[in-house]
Amino acid sequence: MVMVWLFCSIYWGSLYQMLEHTPNLNCIVLNRDRDTLGNAIVQSLLDSNHGPYPHNTWIEVSENDYPVSDQLMQAIEPKQKYWAAIEIHANATQNYLQARSTGDASWDPQSVMTMYYASARNSVGIPSLILTPTQSIVDAATSELAGNMTSKYLATAGSNPTAMQALSRAPQTLVRPFEMRMDDLRPWTTNVGQAPTFVGMVFLVILSFQVVLSAFGARMGIQQYLHFRSLMALRLITAFVTAIPISLMFTLLDIPFKLPFDGNFSYGGGFMVYWLVTYCGVCVFFLALESSIIFLTPRFIGVFLMFFLIANMSVSNYPVETASSFYLYGYAMPFYNLRQVYLAVLFNVGERSNIMKHVGIIWAWFAGILLTYTVFVWLDYRKRRQAYLAAEARRAPGC
Repeated sequence: MVMVWLFCSIYWGSLYQMLEHTPNLNCIVLNRDRDTLGNAIVQSLLDSNHGPYPHNTWIEVSENDYPVSDQLMQAIEPKQKYWAAIEIHANATQNYLQARSTGDASWDPQSVMTMYYASARNSVGIPSLILTPTQSIVDAATSELAGNMTSKYLATAGSNPTAMQALSRAPQTLVRPFEMRMDDLRPWTTNVGQAPTFVGMVFLVILSFQVVLSAFGARMGIQQYLHFRSLMALRLITAFVTAIPISLMFTLLDIPFKLPFDGNFSYGGGFMVYWLVTYCGVCVFFLALESSIIFLTPRFIGVFLMFFLIANMSVSNYPVETASSFYLYGYAMPFYNLRQVYLAVLFNVGERSNIMKHVGIIWAWFAGILLTYTVFVWLDYRKRRQAYLAAEARRAPGC
């Protein structure tokens, strides 16, 4: 009962009032049209900042900030300054009016604006927390604008046979003349990617847990005869050596399911980066569990395991920004940083230099746990050694 309320509530809380936190996802809109269509879309997006949830925070940017579309796209990926961007193309209104008046059958409703996003950045959150609300806002704005413009045009040109003939050649200029083209800069190309980037990390912890329990039982019979240096070496070698096949098999498992190791590097290079980062993560899991089992013993190690898993899972699936400020700790958690490296390797998410930032955080976990682990092992060794010597003294002749 206590564990349910203490630990499970952490995960429940990460999903609580998620829609109310969608304004934390900043997006930008660039109006190159500066006419009826562009102004209407921009105003609708800015008005949505104060509308009902879910909605994102939309910021209007200047053409001077992003003179070309490539710079706007780079702000989404790989720089990740914003979660999405809408670009209303130059002369969108005038191009539409000309197509309607001349009956241009080649008029493309999606030529007026484009939305840039990267679904691989967060395949779970982006569709429901960004794309769906934004599409609803844009659809409502364009439908209202198209209705007003069409009614005014028919009122003035309805009796003009030439105008009606032009409309018959290009009916799309009358019915849904404006749509938004969706440009996924980093597409989520396979649902199998959800396995290693979320649930797979849980499996890694569970596998590490099984090895830690087995190693603990195997050491019990001999550790009283070992000096501290030998005991420490035995513990570390067990963890570091066992982590090699676990991380390697975890990486090899992705090959038959055709996960794209060549998303950011060459196929071989991506495989090696993925494997080595996984190895570092497994070592962190081993040391964390080994440290906790010293004081909790196998009887209560499951308590730490549950807490460790829930604390990591709560911040590794949806964007951290969509949870309360309590969950900002997620940026420093192993699951979150492993996931970011996996996304970078498989789907080219983020700048390549960010990989070292996330790896550095994992190494910081490794170094911090290793230092405390050494202290914990020493304290445990001294206690057990004293108990062993005392027992030997009692068994000695003359006692």
